[in-house]
Amino acid sequence: MEIKKILEVKYLNKIYGFGKNSQKAVNDVSFDLLDGEFLGIMGTSGSGKTSILNMISAITKASNGEIIYKEEKLSSFSKKKLLTYRGNEVSYIFQDFRLIESLTALENIIIPQKIHDKEIDFENIYKLAKELEIYEILNKYPNKLSGGEKQRVSALRALAINPQIILADEPTGALDSYNSKKLLEILKGFNQTYKKSIIMVTHDSYAASFCQRILFLKDGRIYNEISKDDDENQREYLNRITLSSKQIIK
Repeated sequence: MEIKKILEVKYLNKIYGFGKNSQKAVNDVSFDLLDGEFLGIMGTSGSGKTSILNMISAITKASNGEIIYKEEKLSSFSKKKLLTYRGNEVSYIFQDFRLIESLTALENIIIPQKIHDKEIDFENIYKLAKELEIYEILNKYPNKLSGGEKQRVSALRALAINPQIILADEPTGALDSYNSKKLLEILKGFNQTYKKSIIMVTHDSYAASFCQRILFLKDGRIYNEISKDDDENQREYLNRITLSSKQIIK
């Protein structure tokens, strides 16, 4: 069975600032995302990881290069089509949760659907909430939730729109080891069950070991790439990831 490319990134560049004060955060980055793939992007702080996610999500525009979604260039999208893309095709899990304190967990979850005038499938939301073990706290406000609960609410907000691509920016960065593992297992399960593509940015080798393939960034460029072998267990894969990460730091 042929595996399709859902996203193509071609010679992507992102420059911040102007003239002598300009800084190139992303430097001629090219890669494909396969339909249903769990892709990791690793690198140290300032390597360009989040900038890539922001361009894919259309939060910011590329300075040069192209992002092609289902064989169409994002740069050619009309405003209406770009809104549809943001509201239906891609969703974002942020490291800092980005929950509105004056709204309940459930109200935070349905915000993107209200903004984009989508019909809210509460049955699906409740089903996912039970899978994420946050069904009992849907009517609580963020200040009454733990960090792990907040991140799972943030994850459900992203999953509830049933996107084609989930973008996760250091989703375990603010979590302890227990909640990190739980969230990673949820993302991997969602990827395998619903065949949705995920791009996860992380600096953590253990988090990256849940991905099928990993791109390593250094100074805005792809430095290395590895994939999990069919006969390789997670511990062996983690050891290879850790070794590649050390090479980047050197």
